Amino acid sequence: MLRRHFAAIAVVVALPLALTGCFNGYTAQTTAQTQGGDTVSVNAGDMAVRGLIWVRDVKNPTVVSMSATFVLPVTGTEDELVSVTTEPNGTATITGGPVVVLPGGTANVGFNSEAAVTLYAADPPQSDFLNTTLTFRKAGAVSAQVLVVPAEGQYAKVTPPADPAKGSATPSASPSVSTSAGAE
Repeated sequence: MLRRHFAAIAVVVALPLALTGCFNGYTAQTTAQTQGGDTVSVNAGDMAVRGLIWVRDVKNPTVVSMSATFVLPVTGTEDELVSVTTEPNGTATITGGPVVVLPGGTANVGFNSEAAVTLYAADPPQSDFLNTTLTFRKAGAVSAQVLVVPAEGQYAKVTPPADPAKGSATPSASPSVSTSAGAE
């Protein structure tokens, strides 16, 4: 009788542990973090691209602007975003100065920055993805499927600069490109 109680207690203690991912080690399905939300995160060499998304201008649906943060570790080498291309729409325009990232620093485009990456004459369906390739001077190129969302809610302040071909302006978010080298 006592053996059965011990066996039942052992099963009650062991079963929850066996059914949880924590018990299965670091490679358990429950410990894997998947891409969350609307944005994409990718790496090109030392360069980390976080919060990457295309935002459609609600006033002119053929214009989409990129919102992203570029992060370089302290051990990295200064780098610069040199081009952005998309399939099927072509080459995006980088305006507002070079997007330079210093070691231990970050640079933003699209929000809290004068720098902007804009694709004109695009017309991707809303909630569709654009195959996007970012090319950095030193880190090289990286491609990802990036979601297109409307400039509403949290993306309302991601607005395109003036279209260089038309000279028309749309208000843009201002401060400046952050290329801080971290706390000193």
